[in-house]
Amino acid sequence: MRRGLTLVEVLVFSALSLLLIGLIVRLLLPSLRASSRASAQVELQQMATHAILSLSRDLARCNGSSISVSDSTGPSGLAYVRSAGVSSSGRRVWEEVATFVVRLPEERRLIRQTYPPAPPELGVTFLPSLAPSFSPSNLAQVASQPNSTRRNLASEVEEFEVSHLGSGNDQFTPPLRIRLRLQKQVASNQVESFEMVREYALRN
Repeated sequence: MRRGLTLVEVLVFSALSLLLIGLIVRLLLPSLRASSRASAQVELQQMATHAILSLSRDLARCNGSSISVSDSTGPSGLAYVRSAGVSSSGRRVWEEVATFVVRLPEERRLIRQTYPPAPPELGVTFLPSLAPSFSPSNLAQVASQPNSTRRNLASEVEEFEVSHLGSGNDQFTPPLRIRLRLQKQVASNQVESFEMVREYALRN
């Protein structure tokens, strides 16, 4: 007849099991934390790279006269009109649509939205021969009134700064400098961040 485990044997086995589990957790926990941080870092880097590359492609078709920067209080961002090519007379022709890239601080998102279509109603006239300019209040209107073209460029956005040598003046002065900083909480007391900075000389 088989003998069952005594109470002492069960207690010893349980204690040894708990000790072994504790040791395994202590060994694995730093690895799990490091893996979580590395995963968050990769995610942030990919989002920042995607956003900056998207901007770079558009800005390659812009010049100083077709870019409006909001460096005042309110939503940070910029608006631009891309070149559609050159006319038969050699003059630059502009698209009749503007692109807004604006940070939404409460949502911690960076969005891209085109105008037209409305909303908002900005009352701006587009001409192929002249790229219009946009005010900080225009950017605020776009930020508060999404339309069907709104797309998410990045989430976890902590900072989005757009500046140029003439910041604070009416005159846009290249180079255009863009700084994007993403930040994500990976644990109760751990935060991962990633920052990208790009400067654009812009063509004439």
